[in-house]
Amino acid sequence: MRNILVNFRNAQLLANDDSGRVDFIAKSAVSPALNGCRVAMLGLSREDGRSTETTAQIRKLELAFFDDREEAIRWLERMPIKTSRPRHIS
Repeated sequence: MRNILVNFRNAQLLANDDSGRVDFIAKSAVSPALNGCRVAMLGLSREDGRSTETTAQIRKLELAFFDDREEAIRWLERMPIKTSRPRHIS
């Protein structure tokens, strides 16, 4: 299983383009590069990440939102628990 840390801290919205965001999420939803990944979202509120969370549920990816980088890394490095359905942490 691969781990991905997505860091949104200090990110700035360059354009208020919802269609661009929807296009990015749609591409992520079908990208085989994310198969079997655990994704930690750093500096993005769960509210702002709702579409990402929905995509993760559809893809059966483990996804969690964090404010603290070290906590996100600890979560990513932790051995996954075998369950019949994906876990989602907020």
